[in-house]
Amino acid sequence: MNGKDKENVFKLIKRNKDLHTDEEKSHLRKRIEGQLLKFTNVVKGYQYRWFVIDPDVGRIEYYEKEDHKRSLKPRGTLNLMYASVCPSDEDSQTFIINAANGDLLKLKAVDAKERQHWVDRLRAVAEYHTDKAEQNPLVATLPPTSEFGNHTDPSGTSPHTLNSPKTTSPQTNDVNSSGDQCTDVDSPNISVADTFPVFCPGRPSDPRTQLGELFRQLEHENQALATVVDATSIRSPEITEVFKNLLLSKATSQATLTCLKRCMELIKRQDIANGIENGKMTRSLNSSSAERSGSGDFCSSVVEVSESCKPDYKNTTTAATTESISSVNSTLTDDVQDILAKYPLPIKNMQVGCIDIPKDEEEKEEKIQDDTSHRYDVHKENEDSLKLDSEEQKAVILHLLSQLKIGMDLTRVALPVFILEKYSLLEMFANYMAHPNLFCSITDYEDPEARMLAFVQWYLTTFHAGKKDKIAKKPYNPIIGETFHCSWLIPAGDNLNSGGSLLEPYKDKCKTSHSNNNSPIIIRYYAEQVSHQPPVTALHFSCPSKKMGLTASICAKSKFQGMSAYTAILGKLTLKLGEHNDEEYHFSLPTIYARSILTVPWVEFGDKVSITCPQTNYSATVTFLTKPHYGDKLHRISGEIYGVSNCSQTGSDRSSKRSGSPVNPLGNVNLIARVSGGWNKTIDFEVFSKVNSYKCSVDVNKLPVFQKRIRPIECQQPEESRRLWQNVTNALELGKFDLALEKKRELEEQQRISEKYRALYKFSFPVKYFTWDESAWVFRW
Repeated sequence: MNGKDKENVFKLIKRNKDLHTDEEKSHLRKRIEGQLLKFTNVVKGYQYRWFVIDPDVGRIEYYEKEDHKRSLKPRGTLNLMYASVCPSDEDSQTFIINAANGDLLKLKAVDAKERQHWVDRLRAVAEYHTDKAEQNPLVATLPPTSEFGNHTDPSGTSPHTLNSPKTTSPQTNDVNSSGDQCTDVDSPNISVADTFPVFCPGRPSDPRTQLGELFRQLEHENQALATVVDATSIRSPEITEVFKNLLLSKATSQATLTCLKRCMELIKRQDIANGIENGKMTRSLNSSSAERSGSGDFCSSVVEVSESCKPDYKNTTTAATTESISSVNSTLTDDVQDILAKYPLPIKNMQVGCIDIPKDEEEKEEKIQDDTSHRYDVHKENEDSLKLDSEEQKAVILHLLSQLKIGMDLTRVALPVFILEKYSLLEMFANYMAHPNLFCSITDYEDPEARMLAFVQWYLTTFHAGKKDKIAKKPYNPIIGETFHCSWLIPAGDNLNSGGSLLEPYKDKCKTSHSNNNSPIIIRYYAEQVSHQPPVTALHFSCPSKKMGLTASICAKSKFQGMSAYTAILGKLTLKLGEHNDEEYHFSLPTIYARSILTVPWVEFGDKVSITCPQTNYSATVTFLTKPHYGDKLHRISGEIYGVSNCSQTGSDRSSKRSGSPVNPLGNVNLIARVSGGWNKTIDFEVFSKVNSYKCSVDVNKLPVFQKRIRPIECQQPEESRRLWQNVTNALELGKFDLALEKKRELEEQQRISEKYRALYKFSFPVKYFTWDESAWVFRW
């Protein structure tokens, strides 16, 4: 074995270890909950509390009892970003969580094993969010006091202010009543010059320049100290043994300088992030450098958008072209401007600051053409033509499988182009909205029970439209900054409340405002790729006339399973109904499984999903059943819908009206409906309504399908999905896989150069349509 082979073997061994480490950390980053003893200062002792670790948000929260987490807000919460978790020396059960804002929790587990169980998982979540914050400085900020500001723990914990020079609270072993929030403190007026030592050379006016000069002086002094200590230890070894404080001083000074250097780097990153976040960046279309790959000006100007120009919820037509703009170049330092100017955009000719959203008038006048290239029409391909009958394609698949191992993450694996769909992942989520009339009808019902039934019906009828093809294929991985826009037009006079017999008993309490309105209903869809690694997609469905909005932050994680692969759709999806006091429905998506990847790949959904409405206390669980080992029943579902008996009336009233309704073992939760059948054929409902019990079925293939409306490619921006991937799509339609691979690699290489530059200077990407809000991406308008 020569040197090159040894080097390759060592690389493989190292990569295998890294993969195992990542998998172990990912396994630890799971949502867990349980009972722990929490120390409180008021009673000077421990009391039982129910703790929940939320790995997605990166925090730990606690409740007085387990039952309270379904109906009440947490008694306290602690942000784990930059937090440290330390076992205590008191005993083998106690451990302490120190948050970055100064709060701490002193907890006690049942035994040493249970303590280690909590410590390992808390550390995994804290390390993950700390690393994520260093890569994205905009996320590395503690949220303002809002969520639990006025919520106190009945155990006796009182709120206290942190980091205030005016007041000092003796309560240091409990969580602030505002949880992981920071409190703004009024600081005295001190001149900039007085905040820095007088021995800074030249005393420049810029505080950051003074910091740089001071740091260079400290490095020089530390180097001199280290030289003296090393020389002394060589000449007189006995001196260092007697005066151990000499070595301690050397080590302490070096560690302090390392910490200060890291802090200065974070300050510089934050300056860059603030320069991007406070201004929207635009780039000239006729810039000569825009055509160069890997170079080019990031922005020709940095402008600040007036808050008064942001449209409200009722009028989301967004007058981006009428925004009042003022230059803020003077607020950015020369270094920041130079870094931004040299930033290579991930997409050629990308319009970073151009907010291009169609107006209502354009859609009503049908200037946005119907989507005729959707797979319902043009993309219907012969199943036989998609079989892997080509020996070359089989060889490619086998070669790829030989390099994979079970459980390996497929997010970073380059898959062959002949298994790609002809659209991006951003457009794939839009394909699920094939029945917008059912979506809009959710808010029409006055009864919360009917709204939950309508929501479950719409939710279950989306999957057959999103997975119309029998052959499993993979959509394009979106490029960071890529966007997709489309809309659906429901003509005036259409019966929105087409729930059929499922919602027939509730039609008396259904709004009929649309029947008296001659205006069509418009649903808009906005999607943007906000992160590359991890791949995060933010999307938003809005219906202004119905005051409805569905927002989601989705991260797809794919893994290899031998003869199949699966994709877990992680993230938070929330539907908000403005007509019902911002009633929210939180739900998740099932896992997608690709089976028989060596022959004729096919898709099925699996796992259990939950749907909850905190305002009405209604909930539902749906289980997507995968193909059993024996039998041929595919695409089956089973589910139950629950309603709390005391949410709208007393228990006696509900029981008298619903005599045939089964009662759930949870006590005050009633079963109001059962769901069964197949998500791609017929969905059967067994409903126990307030009046009577009945059964009904919904044939998803007979529901009216509304085509999405999208502008022609020539009218789209360079970063919009269809225009961005049009060369790859055209090559795939012609069967020129080599050309498709070449065009695909060009797009990915441009993104790779851009991300490498951004990782070097540690600044966040200027997201156009969404903004980060504590734990998720939310739509700006």
